[in-house]
Parts: sequence; C-alpha cells; structure tokens
Amino acid sequence: MPPSPVNLPSRIVELLVGQSRLAHITLAADFTILDASANLAAMFNLPQPPAPGQSIFEVMDALVGVEPIFAQVLHGEESEYRLEYLQVGENPPRYINLYLWRLSETSIDGLLMLIENVTAEAVIHQHSVQSRNELRLLRIELQNANQVLEQQALFDALTELPNRRYFEKELVRYEDLYRRHRGALAFAFIDFDDFKQLNDHHGHLAGDDCLRLFAGVLKESIRSTDFAARYGGEEFCLLMPLTPAPAAP
Repeated sequence: MPPSPVNLPSRIVELLVGQSRLAHITLAADFTILDASANLAAMFNLPQPPAPGQSIFEVMDALVGVEPIFAQVLHGEESEYRLEYLQVGENPPRYINLYLWRLSETSIDGLLMLIENVTAEAVIHQHSVQSRNELRLLRIELQNANQVLEQQALFDALTELPNRRYFEKELVRYEDLYRRHRGALAFAFIDFDDFKQLNDHHGHLAGDDCLRLFAGVLKESIRSTDFAARYGGEEFCLLMPLTPAPAAP
C-alpha cells in the first residue's frame, strides 16, 4: 500500500537517514549532546554514536572556534547558522553541510543540528574547481607564450628594436596619419659603411656589439612619437612624424 500524502515527508526523511544522507543532533544550552541519530557514527566513521553529555566540539573538532555563533543562534540573535562543504574526515575525506537552528517551540532550551552528507557533491565540486584553475593557468601560459611569439615575430633579437616586418606595418599607419592630417613625415635610412670589414677584422661578435651599441643610442635619442627599427643587417630605419625634411637628422 503506498504511503499517504501525510506520511510521505516522514518516509522521505527516514529514507535519507537510512542512506546516511542526513543525521541530526540536539544540543543543550551548554552545547552538550542531548540526542544524536544512530547513523551519525557511520557518517563520521566513529566507533559508536556520540554519547549524551559529550560536547559537540569534542565530536566535531572542525567546529572549534564557532562557539560565539552557536550562542547567537541559541539566544535568537541569528535565525540559523550554516556551513557548507565542511571537511570532517581524511581517510577517506568526508564533507558535510551543517545547519543549526534554535529549538524555540519545544520545552528544550537548546539547538537542533541537521547534518547532510555531501561527500560526493564536494568531490565533484573540488574537481570542478581544480579543472577551472588548471584551465585558468593554461590560459595564462598561452597568453605568455603568445606574447613571447609576438615579441619574436615583431622585434629583432640582437638589438631589441622592431624588425623589418614591424616597420613595414608601422609605415602604413604613419603614412595614413600623414595623409589624414597633412602633417610632415620624415624618413631616415641608416646604413653602416664598410661593416663587412669590421666583421672580417674583428669578428662577428664585435660587429654584434657595435649594432647593439648603436641601437641603444638610437632608442635613447628619438622622441616618443618616432619609430626606429632594424631593417636588416647593418641597416636601420627611422620614422619621424610632424618633422619636415630640413629638421630631420
């Protein structure tokens, strides 16, 4: 015979308790245990259910430090207290949701604690958080890798100046600004004379040092609106907006 609608809620509670999904504890005003459901032992992996008179903080050391909040609920200053995904075991890890209410409509001056076993949900939640964190780290690593690739694609490794590819992109932009605002735009092409003799007589390392030195001087000498680049080999280019030809170096 199916249960009547009146008995159905109590049957649901009995089912949840029987599956160790729910457990309850009633507490006296001094937070000692008055009564505890038998399935609490299985939920917390205890050898036996907590004994009446035992402090709840001895049974659940994870609650140590929340005594003031328990007192606020007991005195009606807070309507309830709730903790979610509280770890209460390690081997294997177990997690609970805890709900605390005042026993206001009974002759007992105390608290009712309802404990929900959410170990399965907590493990899924942890895996989800871990996956999101790993994905966030992968995105950061990808962004960093893209920045490195962009640096390598647009900048000269030896002089750290923009390379020819970057220069040609900027040249289009500078020309567009020149045509739009009718301002002067100066262009300088710099080439080292007899650079091959420097490499032949003193070696390529000396030549590289020379290029780096010149690039450093060039970067320190130009304005913030100018654009300098290594065009290739010992050739450098310089764009100078709003600069008429006679004023260009």
